[in-house]
Amino acid sequence: MTGEISIEEAARLLSDALRREGLPSEMQKAGNRLVERLSGPIRITLLGPATTGKRQVVNALAGRSVVPQNQRLPTFEVRYGEARKLRVTLRNGMSKELQGHDFEALPDYRPSFVEVVTDDAYFQNVTLLAVITDGSAEQQLAAASWAANRTDIAIWVTHEFSARQQALWSRMPENLHDHCFLVPINGSGVLNHAKEASQTPPSGSHLFQGVHPLATGDAKSPIDPDGMDALRNELKRCVEIGVQEDLDQALLFLNNTPTGGDAGSDEEAASSAEENSSHRATDLNLLSLESFSESMASDGQEGVQEQDRAALELIKTEAKDMLGLLDFGDDGTASTITERCSETAQKMCHLISDNNPLYDAACRTAEYLVLLELESNADSPENAVTALLQMKRTIEVELAA
Repeated sequence: MTGEISIEEAARLLSDALRREGLPSEMQKAGNRLVERLSGPIRITLLGPATTGKRQVVNALAGRSVVPQNQRLPTFEVRYGEARKLRVTLRNGMSKELQGHDFEALPDYRPSFVEVVTDDAYFQNVTLLAVITDGSAEQQLAAASWAANRTDIAIWVTHEFSARQQALWSRMPENLHDHCFLVPINGSGVLNHAKEASQTPPSGSHLFQGVHPLATGDAKSPIDPDGMDALRNELKRCVEIGVQEDLDQALLFLNNTPTGGDAGSDEEAASSAEENSSHRATDLNLLSLESFSESMASDGQEGVQEQDRAALELIKTEAKDMLGLLDFGDDGTASTITERCSETAQKMCHLISDNNPLYDAACRTAEYLVLLELESNADSPENAVTALLQMKRTIEVELAA
């Protein structure tokens, strides 16, 4: 399959291909995750210290007031829907739906999470998640781990990216570092300072893909439109690159999917799709970010490190064998190398649970290796081993943090 293809067409063709009988289960999972990425909105998450202007950035990106500036909110997510409403997650795990946007009623419910559903057209293709914590490092790390699996682009909002914040950012989940931007917001009378900052990058800016200083009069004032336009354009460029990568993977998947067969595996495909998409819905039932922090601090963090060590040992053993085959194997070993690398990645995914910060990176590696196995060209074995070694390095960095 060659030529240009729209996102909608790629998602439709992938869905049709996944209904065919005889597809390996791992191939179905990889395909379903691709369909989810192509069909779903781009998920942007705002992180950073408390009271640094996340609500201002949300409203500025939307081009109008979506959330109130003068009312403190818990962590909230803005997404598209035909009718405006607030979905509130209470601290006891129960949820309640409020028609309209009556933000003043929220304090009565003491929510731990609020989903703001709006009919604003801007949110048809994007969701904005603002992570609000008490400002402590432990709270921010726990909240970021919770948000990592629902994030495509991360934005760190701050007044000053201090050494303490740099150290904290370096400990954030690995996938948040893939597409991330630093947004320093400067207060009263510092428009010129914001412009100077764009020419002299702040300390720690090398940790991000881009730095976009914004100026505002105070916590209730609108953000300088020039700076906001620059941030919007950068986000648009990042989204376009990500979409193209997903389309390329979709074409590779479709080119290597066997044609023909009956479309009789609808239930199995639907089940896999539901499993993959459920990560977005079920994690809303957290009792609170406080309880999540406590669970991460006790057996959660220790268990995550055990998973990482087990996955690292697996990759070390297999990669050593694969490097030997690359050096001394003949042409007949090429498919064996790619297949074994793919199997290793699948085993790694089974070792790592979905609350592990490395879960998404492990899944992306596994998906990539499935596609390499299907493509099976002269470069596939070397690319497969390289992917495993890159994952090995990612795990080592996470364990050293």
